[in-house]
Amino acid sequence: MTQSSIRCDSSHAATKAERKRNCVWWFGRRYRESRRSLRWSARYIVDSPLALAYHHQGNTKLAQQTLERATENLTQRLEELQRPNQMAHSSPWFDLIEALLLHEEAYRTITDTPSTLRPQLDQLRQSSLKLIKPR
Repeated sequence: MTQSSIRCDSSHAATKAERKRNCVWWFGRRYRESRRSLRWSARYIVDSPLALAYHHQGNTKLAQQTLERATENLTQRLEELQRPNQMAHSSPWFDLIEALLLHEEAYRTITDTPSTLRPQLDQLRQSSLKLIKPR
């Protein structure tokens, strides 16, 4: 291995570490902003990517705590949608699907098990397929 390839490898590692720090900083900032903004109804979206960022940074305890918060917030959001007239006042449907998919990825990555919200994601998929199925 030459000196330049070692420098390149260490530079790549430093860049990768910097990207992870930036990711954690950005999601952390968005999370704090979302907590201050009571009008933003999609605060549940930022928890799972933030948990993934903490995990990739090596902060296992904070990743687990953030993942638990993501699960609680998504569960609460799904329960809210079961109430009458909640769909009209909620964030776009694709935000919920994105949040559930991100949660699935974060949960699998951090715990090595399927998400506890997998049944809700499957149910949402089935409902969506019924809506787009030709008659």
